[in-house]
Amino acid sequence: MAGSQMKRCSGFQNPKICYSISVYAMFFMIGWIRGLFGPSFLDLQVISGVTLKTGSWISTLNFIGYAVGCLASGFLYDKVSRNFMYAAGLLLMGIVTAGIPWCFVFVLMVAGHFLQGFSSGIVDTVGNAEMMQLWKDNTKMYFFMEFSYSIGVFVAPLVVAPFLSNIADSGHRKINRTVHNLTFNPYSLDNSSISTLSTTPQLQTFNHTLNTSTYITSGNETQHIVTSRLFVPYSISAVLAVLVSLPFIFKYFSRNVDSNADMLHSTIEVNNDEDKEVKQSASTARKARILPTKLKVPCLILISSIMFLSISLGEGFMSFIVVYCVEEIGFSPADGARLSAVSSVCCIVAIVVAMFASRLNTLIFLGIHLTGTLLSMIGLLVSSTENTNIGVWISSIAIGYFRSMIFSLVFTWTNNYITPTTGKVSSMYMVSTCTGSAVVPLLLGWLMEEYTNLWFCYLLIIFGAVVLLLFVVGVIMTKRVTSMYGRTFDITVEYDIDLTERLNKVG
Repeated sequence: MAGSQMKRCSGFQNPKICYSISVYAMFFMIGWIRGLFGPSFLDLQVISGVTLKTGSWISTLNFIGYAVGCLASGFLYDKVSRNFMYAAGLLLMGIVTAGIPWCFVFVLMVAGHFLQGFSSGIVDTVGNAEMMQLWKDNTKMYFFMEFSYSIGVFVAPLVVAPFLSNIADSGHRKINRTVHNLTFNPYSLDNSSISTLSTTPQLQTFNHTLNTSTYITSGNETQHIVTSRLFVPYSISAVLAVLVSLPFIFKYFSRNVDSNADMLHSTIEVNNDEDKEVKQSASTARKARILPTKLKVPCLILISSIMFLSISLGEGFMSFIVVYCVEEIGFSPADGARLSAVSSVCCIVAIVVAMFASRLNTLIFLGIHLTGTLLSMIGLLVSSTENTNIGVWISSIAIGYFRSMIFSLVFTWTNNYITPTTGKVSSMYMVSTCTGSAVVPLLLGWLMEEYTNLWFCYLLIIFGAVVLLLFVVGVIMTKRVTSMYGRTFDITVEYDIDLTERLNKVG
């Protein structure tokens, strides 16, 4: 009997683990693609020949595509094979990523990032939903998704840093740059053939020849040659995306492997009677209480607002920290990329800490991270105004640590105290985060170009303060919910809740 149970458990766990590893690799790839953008932002502006304010549309269209991908994935979730969506999304992601460094026309640049976001949204939504179903009783396995994502965000800036342009050598700090002539050589990785051309202060027509060079002037200053080999790390990223898609392609075309839905909702048929008992006891233990709509809707709207602001704060930081450090503080793009990578590695540290601090109350844990993010942004502002580089590094590291885990902690908050995180709830949160992440780049780009680069800190500090205020309101609402109806999965009889509702109406 014991041997039969061990065989049964092994037979069920191995497919789950193998499937989970493939999904974790996919989240690593999503993080990798996301980590490319911040360090590459200046080069993408140069390639497409646009200013910071116009270039902000690149990030905005990326997140709009992400939101569209989330919606499309939710619509197709029960209609199309999950393996097919994984494979198609990753392949599209790889193809588009390989083509982005060659988008000299700005329309093509934003279109490429839209498709990149669209493909990421598809696989991200499916992956979240599948893993929540597969490991619903093991939150650590859910944390591994964010861990894998953070590893990708950390590694990508280190890979892209050696291939970034030498724009910092132009002495352009705090000066509005104008792109004059863009040329690109896909065949040579050295700059020995670069020659200097004269330029005028006005924007010139792009001339694509076989030189890897861009000519820039700052006001009436002497021209400067900028070189970029962005196609190298982007090509590496494309190859990785294709490799990660291979297991899903194999599963989709293999007739001997069950579909994901079958795997998620059935076990190996060794002892059918035992399986039924296990399923019945599990469903009884995980039966969720029903929260009245008049409380459920306001709670979800409030938490969605927190997601909107907190995640957009983190994404805005990731997207613009390199631009801010280069233009306001005087870092080189390579140093900015390293700062981004170090900040990202602190996300990994935070996730590891969360795994060992799982007994800490979710609301307390989330409050610590939200408060730490706000204080770290204030520290970054003070360090910038005082020209303290070490303070910039420390503040960025702290921001990287505290901004992590917010996404997972908000999901856990909802699942433990408000309502089960169903597909609709997950989709609502994903759309909120994508909307915020799409709006913030436009605000940052406009404020930083029209006024001062310090608006990078000002705006994110405002967001952090509002998030903290909403969080306090959310805690008060949660206390009321739990005092009246208990936690989501507390053992509560449904007619008791109905009776409480009737008594409240009478009162």
